[in-house]
Amino acid sequence: MRCGARRQAMMRTAAVVVAALGVASCGGLRYTALMNPTVDVNVEHPPNLGLGIETVAFSPGTESSTVDRIVDLFSDDLGLTSEACEAELRQRVTEMLLEGGLEVTRDADPARADVAVEINVTRCHGEQERSTTSEEVVERTNDRTRRRTVTKYHARTRVSFRALFEVTDLSTGNVMLSRSYEFEPRRTNVADRGYPEFPSASAVIGEAYRRTTRRIRPLFFGWTERRELVFFDDERCGLKRAFRAVEAGDYERALELSIANVDSCQPDPVTEITEEDLAAAHYNVGILHRIKGDFGAALASLERGRAANPDNGVIRSAIREAISAREVAGEFTRAEQDALAQARERLGEAGDVLTNDAVIGMVQDGLDDEIIIQVIRTSEVDFDVSPATLGDLRRQGLSPAVISAMIAAAGR
Repeated sequence: MRCGARRQAMMRTAAVVVAALGVASCGGLRYTALMNPTVDVNVEHPPNLGLGIETVAFSPGTESSTVDRIVDLFSDDLGLTSEACEAELRQRVTEMLLEGGLEVTRDADPARADVAVEINVTRCHGEQERSTTSEEVVERTNDRTRRRTVTKYHARTRVSFRALFEVTDLSTGNVMLSRSYEFEPRRTNVADRGYPEFPSASAVIGEAYRRTTRRIRPLFFGWTERRELVFFDDERCGLKRAFRAVEAGDYERALELSIANVDSCQPDPVTEITEEDLAAAHYNVGILHRIKGDFGAALASLERGRAANPDNGVIRSAIREAISAREVAGEFTRAEQDALAQARERLGEAGDVLTNDAVIGMVQDGLDDEIIIQVIRTSEVDFDVSPATLGDLRRQGLSPAVISAMIAAAGR
């Protein structure tokens, strides 16, 4: 039984690992993560606070009776204050929300905003210090080598930062989230002769702002997680042929070939097909179902692969990943249902009858087409879908799918 040339080269690279693990067969290595290509999949996460937030109100900043200033140990005052840091962080969070398409206001009226955000910076001060270190260097001159000790001069700026972030649901008055973000960014300049300039305090505190904003963003906006899934591409059982279809982006064809591979890849001592080969065939079917988002079929095939080869860590890892992705998909479904309920609530407040203006409003609010279409299909409507109006609806930003749903609903 032979491995391909590529696998032989990789086995030589992994010789130390194989020696440490003991005797390993080519069949055992054939279906490991090291020996096979990967396929990228994206997992779409909903915003942590849900899909229904469109307008954010900033609560007034808190007034502090004391101003924290840290005096530079060797030079002038760094000039950092809690008030100044809070104002800068508010500005950066505001810009992040606006760039993401949300509306920002300072009026915390439930009729005008969905949530109120409060930011309090409780610690923002820094320090600068100088220090030296010694290093031994080796110098070679002609045929002579000598060692000598050199001194390195360090100038470091460090900032201690802490911010409290709170989000309140204005429709209920309940606090949706309250978190504390703490960072201690630092930068150091190094020189060989004499102390260098200190890194600027503004650059160091800017790192704290960036880290805080990155933590806040997933609360309001969905985010994409990229994951890698192994795909077995051995020549045996036609697995490589299925992978070529994957490389071409033809997942339907790849699934069709992989299902056929399961039927033909039955253990047989004559053909030297093993349980490991059958497990790989089932695994590939599961991965393709996973890519298509059919988690039930994916887990069923992956479990068949695990039953045939219980010790395969790639298969066990894929099962955990599929369960995780299924849970994230469930979170998105729940978030969409919540957004749909909120849209229905707004419709009820507007008089229970869905009009052109109401649909335009939902589009301008940023609701997904699927949610708008679901509201249209399950609501009493009074649409104007005359030919003269359809062009105006398109100019207002309504997609062809939403307009088609309006026409169908008007026909009811």
